[in-house]
Amino acid sequence: MVRKTQKNIQDVWVASRQQDRFYITNKVFSFMLSASLAGVTLSYKPLCHEYQEYYDEKGEEDYTYTIIYWFLFIFYSFQALDELIEMFSVLTKREKGALGLLFEMNYIMGLVLSVFLVVFVFTAAELEERFKPLYNWLFYQVVIFFVAIGAILAISTCFAVIQRRTLRQQKASQIA
Repeated sequence: MVRKTQKNIQDVWVASRQQDRFYITNKVFSFMLSASLAGVTLSYKPLCHEYQEYYDEKGEEDYTYTIIYWFLFIFYSFQALDELIEMFSVLTKREKGALGLLFEMNYIMGLVLSVFLVVFVFTAAELEERFKPLYNWLFYQVVIFFVAIGAILAISTCFAVIQRRTLRQQKASQIA
């Protein structure tokens, strides 16, 4: 019975890898998610400007939130474009080219930005009530970062356990 289940899962995996529709669906969903996050980030632009003007009037210059939100918007926009390029490269059966490499480098910017956000969120000064949404959106990004780290650890552990079990079964079948 266990072998039948494993065979079915393997068949589904192979079939999904051979048909582009699952990949295209994934890319469309990823594009919509990235574009939505870019749009939400962009919607905070007026509040960032209000925050900056408020501190400029007080004689203090604080561009931190403006810069962070700008980089977040660039990251999510490039991520959405990368998903589109990957989708079209699969549809047209061509390579992504140099532009694809540029968008792949966006992952480095995302990692650096995520680490900076973790440090910033835990060291940021308390904001006035009207500027709290700026902090809350960044806090949400940090929560997503930690959820992603947890998912990576859980998936890596599962793969390690499955790999170890498979190797034991292969050794046992070679001995028998």
